[in-house]
Amino acid sequence: MFPKATLLLSASTYVALAASLPKAEPQQAGGLANGFTISTSFTQYGGCNTNTVACGSFEQRFQAAISENLYGQSNGFSQQACGTCWALTPTHDMNGQPLSGGHSITVKVNNLCPAQDNEKCSQPGLQGTNSLGMNAHFDLCADDGAAGALFGSSGTQLASGTATKVAC
Repeated sequence: MFPKATLLLSASTYVALAASLPKAEPQQAGGLANGFTISTSFTQYGGCNTNTVACGSFEQRFQAAISENLYGQSNGFSQQACGTCWALTPTHDMNGQPLSGGHSITVKVNNLCPAQDNEKCSQPGLQGTNSLGMNAHFDLCADDGAAGALFGSSGTQLASGTATKVAC
């Protein structure tokens, strides 16, 4: 048995040691840091309050499925965006008219909106656009209230706007 040792560091030594340690990178989804903003379209879907979603979990908070280019599938990674959060701001209905009655919300990614047979989620990379002219797509969970909160009293279930990656 070895004797117990105690290491005492002065405050200045501790600060110098802490400063020399590698810094943690910001949480990333698909290589995207918090603050990244992209143009996006929004729709809603039901049947999302289940643990069979692509990320494997459902929480009691606003959640969404995201297009493959943000999720990570299209660049060879799987579930890269699971658990990341995005601030969504609807600005226009899909006729190009300013959206009245919509609200900004924050969602947590828990599902994939697959590109196959889905023109809204089939953007090629982050520079490409979907059939609605947007660089990404968020399919909002109707079961947890995310869709109702975003669309509000606008009378639409299809809108465009922006999504900004944020800390959860």
